[in-house]
Amino acid sequence: MPLVQSNDSNEAVAISRVLLDGGMPVLPGVATATELQQAWNMGLRTVKLFPAGLSGGPKMLKALTSVFRDVSFMPTGGVNESNLKEYLGILPVIGCGGSWMTPRKAIKAQDFKAIEKLSRKALEIAKSRK
Repeated sequence: MPLVQSNDSNEAVAISRVLLDGGMPVLPGVATATELQQAWNMGLRTVKLFPAGLSGGPKMLKALTSVFRDVSFMPTGGVNESNLKEYLGILPVIGCGGSWMTPRKAIKAQDFKAIEKLSRKALEIAKSRK
């Protein structure tokens, strides 16, 4: 199971290097082409795009994949039911994350049926991926 990081700060890079040297998979968070280049230079070929929506959304992701053709992405942050299919339609996307499936209100109320319903909806969207 990989370590998923929320950003690619100098501290995160240092931690990533230690983990990679120890053989643990790392999935760094990137928001810019510069951060992606840094991850690529470390030999990483799968990254988390965060925050995907604020970083330019599917258009930014398509631009990044046109240059970094050997990198896979997991967008999170701004991914929701209305744009999930668009993200998943970009071939190097291996999956998406979204807190929209686990609303705070449902968690607080322990309404796991609501969370399950939203998660199943996401799964239906993912299964319809081209």
